[in-house]
Amino acid sequence: MNKKSLLNKIVFKSKFDKKKTEDIFNFIFNEISGELKQHGAVDIEGLGKFEIRHRGIKRAIDKKRNREYLIPPKDKIYFVPDESLIEKINQKN
Repeated sequence: MNKKSLLNKIVFKSKFDKKKTEDIFNFIFNEISGELKQHGAVDIEGLGKFEIRHRGIKRAIDKKRNREYLIPPKDKIYFVPDESLIEKINQKN
């Protein structure tokens, strides 16, 4: 599922207009990104925890050119699902 299909599903089930739904959707994701950038973690009960982890310098080897180079450090976002989400996914119908 992508953003467009999720928005369409929400519009269909909620009876809100598309523009209002998209504005709410974008607001939520902007808030999550801002919180991640500012505090490094967002915990949404029933869904899971998003957190930023710093990855240090990484060494890589280019076998084709037979040389070694360094990949600069960067922050990555990790997602740890909530136990209740895992249980929902693993339930048998």
